[in-house]
Amino acid sequence: MNRISLIISRLLELNPMAKAPVGLELGSQTTRVVQVGKLLWAEPTVYLKNLNNQEIISLGTQASKYLAVNPEATQLIKPIVAGQAVSNQDLTEYLGAIFRQLNLDSQFFTGKPPVYLVWQNSLSPAQRLTFERSLVQAGAGSVQLVNSLVAAWIGLKKQKLVSSQALLLNIGAQTTLFGLVQDGQLICDYFVPQGIELIKKQIQALVREKYSLAISLTTADKVLTELVEISPTSSASKALVIRGKRLETGLPDTEKILNDEFKKVATSYLQLLLESWQLFLEKLPSSIQRELANLEIIIFGGGSQLVGLDIYLSKKLSLSVKVAADPQDIVWQGLNYYVKNKIHS
Repeated sequence: MNRISLIISRLLELNPMAKAPVGLELGSQTTRVVQVGKLLWAEPTVYLKNLNNQEIISLGTQASKYLAVNPEATQLIKPIVAGQAVSNQDLTEYLGAIFRQLNLDSQFFTGKPPVYLVWQNSLSPAQRLTFERSLVQAGAGSVQLVNSLVAAWIGLKKQKLVSSQALLLNIGAQTTLFGLVQDGQLICDYFVPQGIELIKKQIQALVREKYSLAISLTTADKVLTELVEISPTSSASKALVIRGKRLETGLPDTEKILNDEFKKVATSYLQLLLESWQLFLEKLPSSIQRELANLEIIIFGGGSQLVGLDIYLSKKLSLSVKVAADPQDIVWQGLNYYVKNKIHS
């Protein structure tokens, strides 16, 4: 090895980030980036664009804050909707901005890093190609796909919550996914392009009709987490003061609401869950169907916030159901383990 090569080699040893692959979870609600066991990015999947010069102003949480005080000549863009890329241009702009902010687009000496992207089987070949092209254009050296259910299984396995075989239920904001994973391999899955946002929209509609108050999805989420119980553990009444805009005046106002008024807002989504479970069962191998009574369903994702959902599903499906530890982080945690193993393999 000549002197220059030796110097470069020593520098790389001192800077492991420069040669490390990147794990990327692109959710409809949140984007997460991991590298060398570190969570580098966890922000809402949005960016703000200046319509005059087409430049990106800000990303994630800062984008929404900036829009609130500077709404003129700007556009808040969501590049991912229901797990799908809205357009190649929006996705490339968004990913490129993240790569630049994290200095992933030009890493010292080694060039562009390999990226391991969490994906779902529901993505069409065209959508997969859109994701891969956008990542390469944004700064990825190469792109490899890691199934989201497999990533979750790895995380759950590390937590010793599953054995070699697991039934998984991922409830996101805009998507729902049933799956069977066995020894790190996806056996089958069933995808539904609806998630808990369906319940939030029901809450918005009910508040609008009953109180003549328009509320945001963020406020609806607060109602969902603090008032709605799928399987109530007590009959005690709960109250919550919410803020919105009065329909008659368009002015900000508050309203006190009670949990009894929201008992049925989740009905449509729960029915969708049960129907989807039946369709998923039809895809399971007959050998697995005979063993169902011995298996357990693990719930993760944003839908884990539905109080009593595990109890409700357990009764309806006659199976053991439980919510994962760190349910909203389990996918990126599993992805992190996967990427770290790639570094050391």
